[in-house]
Amino acid sequence: MGIKLLVFGILTFLSSTLIGLAGLHRDPLPGEAQQESQSPIPVPVPPTAGAPVQSPSIKETPAEVPAHDPMAANHQATIDDNTLTLLTADATTLVATENADATGAEPIAVKHHNPIGTFVAGGISDGTVKAITIGADYHFETQWAIGERGWINPFSEFLLGYWEGKEGHTGITSLHEIGASLLLRYRYLNHDNSTIRPFVDVGMGIHYLTETRIEGKELGRNWQAGSNLGIGLLFGSEERFEAGIRIRHLSNAGTDADNWGVNQILARLAIRL
Repeated sequence: MGIKLLVFGILTFLSSTLIGLAGLHRDPLPGEAQQESQSPIPVPVPPTAGAPVQSPSIKETPAEVPAHDPMAANHQATIDDNTLTLLTADATTLVATENADATGAEPIAVKHHNPIGTFVAGGISDGTVKAITIGADYHFETQWAIGERGWINPFSEFLLGYWEGKEGHTGITSLHEIGASLLLRYRYLNHDNSTIRPFVDVGMGIHYLTETRIEGKELGRNWQAGSNLGIGLLFGSEERFEAGIRIRHLSNAGTDADNWGVNQILARLAIRL
């Protein structure tokens, strides 16, 4: 009887132990919360004297490197190039504007765009002799600023002329003329975009006449010195056309006893080629 009780007690103890162990590792029933496993609490160990204190290592997450996009890089390069081009253009425009302000007029409005031109002029001398001339001129690139909007440039002029007087008055009623002159033209740019600009011409020349007298005037020599004064307007695209009045005085400059001289006033039209 005593042996049976002892065996029964041992079996009961083993059963209880197995049931307890099975309860610690069993899966949770439906609706039952998962039990968190408890990690053993580490016991801090005091550092040894003289040994460096080690801080707990922190595991850093590496930064994510963006993938290389060739299309985005090309687009950014294009934007940078366009920005540089715009900045360069702005700088060039600023320099040009400052230069224009310094001279008082825009450079493009200053120069004669067409240096070569042709002209025709006609008028009267001393009320009795009619004259007509045709010719060509050439405007040099050299020019000088006068004031804020005035410009002077030199030009040369070559002409052929025909004079005709009253028939029978002196026996000589006509003559021909060949001449060349060097003049200065003053142009006033009243507005940068204006297509009408006034001008003044002044200069000297030399002329050869086929006769030494006409209509009772004794000219003394075939070679005559000529002085010119003219006023007019430039108009049209690139100053292509001009219209004005030219006053001329011809004489032999006192190189002959007969030096009556001739005064002419001519209407002049010109076109730049």
